[in-house]
Amino acid sequence: MGWRAIFWVLAGIGVVGLVFAALRLPETLRPDYRQPLHLGSVVGRFGELLKHRLFMGYALTSTFQFAALMSWLSGSPFAFIQGYGISPRAFGLIFAGAIVLFTGCNLMNARFAPVFGSSKILRHAVIVPIVFGPAGLVLALIERQTGAIGLWPFLLFIVPHVAMMALVVPNATALALQRYPHMAGTASSLMGVLQYGVGSLFGVGSLFGVAVGQAFDGTMVPLTAALAVAGTLCFASHRLLVGRADG
Repeated sequence: MGWRAIFWVLAGIGVVGLVFAALRLPETLRPDYRQPLHLGSVVGRFGELLKHRLFMGYALTSTFQFAALMSWLSGSPFAFIQGYGISPRAFGLIFAGAIVLFTGCNLMNARFAPVFGSSKILRHAVIVPIVFGPAGLVLALIERQTGAIGLWPFLLFIVPHVAMMALVVPNATALALQRYPHMAGTASSLMGVLQYGVGSLFGVGSLFGVAVGQAFDGTMVPLTAALAVAGTLCFASHRLLVGRADG
């Protein structure tokens, strides 16, 4: 269908989402929590949230895991297609396999979050990025020196790391919003700003994606380095800023 079909599909999804939101999604915020939509009040509420250590802990935990996803999206086509010479069709199959795991993690989170709680799941989920990210980088450095690793072992480190997006981001977001019900919309919006940003120059997640694409050198090192940094910062944000406060 050609690359332009991507944008037609996205436009269609956007229209469907807008229609369903308008027709089937009523306002749920209590009237006494509602505030006028003025730029000054929005900026003021952003400033208030930025001062809250717990909120920033959840927001940055989510943001750096999102950065891992952006690194995967930006770096994996270069690393797999150009670096290893696999066909675009084969890359599509690998990408589809990652999506299957991602979907499985989403379903698992929906099933077990009511049982174990978002806090416990988040505490354990952030361990995966801190272990698998640096381990993948070590593997890439070994391969750059020896050329003896090959593509497939990297998938065992990269795909589970990226799949933790399905466990980290929803639970971090839910926990952040639960603690600020009087401005849940502002909290959600600020978390989005930190993740995506105003274009790639200001979004933490987007910056990771841009850096990986620009730094590609024909090896897995740029991609795995970005994943290692993102995984380390994700874990550190949770442990240092949230700690046991979410328990």
